[in-house]
Amino acid sequence: MIFTDTRTINRTLAGLRAGIPLILQQGGSSSGKTFGNLYALLTHLLYDRKAERLVCSVVAETFPHLKKGAIRDFEVILEETGLFSLIKHNKTEQTFTLPNGSIIEFFSADNQTKVRGPRRDILFINEANSISWDIYYQLNLRTKGTTILDWNPSGEFWLHEMLLPAMKENEYLFTRTTYHDNPALGEKTIREIERLQDIDPTLYTIYGEGKTGKIQGLIFPSITYVAEMPERAKKRAFGLDFGFTNDPSVLVEGCELHGEVFGREVFYETGLTNDDICKRFEACGVKKTDEIFADAAEPKSIEEIRRKGWDIKAAAKGADSINFGIDLLKKYKINLTNDSTNARKEARNYKWRVDSKTGKPLNIPIDAFNHFWDAFRYYAVMNLAVEKEAPRLTIMRRQ
Repeated sequence: MIFTDTRTINRTLAGLRAGIPLILQQGGSSSGKTFGNLYALLTHLLYDRKAERLVCSVVAETFPHLKKGAIRDFEVILEETGLFSLIKHNKTEQTFTLPNGSIIEFFSADNQTKVRGPRRDILFINEANSISWDIYYQLNLRTKGTTILDWNPSGEFWLHEMLLPAMKENEYLFTRTTYHDNPALGEKTIREIERLQDIDPTLYTIYGEGKTGKIQGLIFPSITYVAEMPERAKKRAFGLDFGFTNDPSVLVEGCELHGEVFGREVFYETGLTNDDICKRFEACGVKKTDEIFADAAEPKSIEEIRRKGWDIKAAAKGADSINFGIDLLKKYKINLTNDSTNARKEARNYKWRVDSKTGKPLNIPIDAFNHFWDAFRYYAVMNLAVEKEAPRLTIMRRQ
């Protein structure tokens, strides 16, 4: 069921119909920004008499991000509204041609041919704070009409520093939304967002209240993103973190090459039973001869998966094992693949706890935005650690 009377939809539609040059949608986690903006765009292009034969570009940082986010949301909207059969979808170019000749195209900000290519009538940049000012400038320069930006307010960026100071109030429409503005949200997601109040007040300010914050004390502040895992790497294996209802089960492929560590998010899903996890192994091309290191706190799950023929073992667990694994990873230059979209989000939010009195980071990681990193740690401690580095851990030897 689609809720069509949300704050994001109403505000974006009003801005499009009024021809406002810039529509700004700042919002917390799961506030319905992306879905609402896409629904508003589709409605405007289909039913506004002036919107025939227009071109709308939807842009995000990477194509994997688009595929898992905006494109998936847009396809849901088309299915739920019964419009899919009326739309011409070019899967190669990821363009959707509407019955009136208008086109909605999806491409990534790293596609220089399209960033600096043809003009458009409407531009929607999803998670605008993830792209550079130069990319925004090139895209907006080639946009005849309205530009829509949405973002999670994890800190000020070029919008606040370069764009807004040069604009008049009647040139943009600003909206702030929170998870309370999304009627389609389930209780599980609401609980997870509200849990941030106890984990880290700054994160709740950003993702719960949708207010501009500033994330400090990131654990992994310097990540390099690469197209794919290297072919001739060493120590290739997998790390598995178990989850189910609230937390995702996460499988990470890891390897090492020339003193650098590489990681790839294989899957990141909630609601997976152990049988489901085994099926996901097969679907993702994991071989039964591949080594998988999993959370030692789940011996029953490890044994169930092992009995199905997978080479799975408990990762090292011991006093201070979380910090040990973090320190171990930080010894390397960390490279993650572009399609590791959840890992990218975690990297931007996984941080040290902060002393409430001094504001200084403590040597204690928050228990949030850490599912990918837990799985990556299990890989690291079993493949990258050397004897002299691991006196605090009881290393469980590979057989």
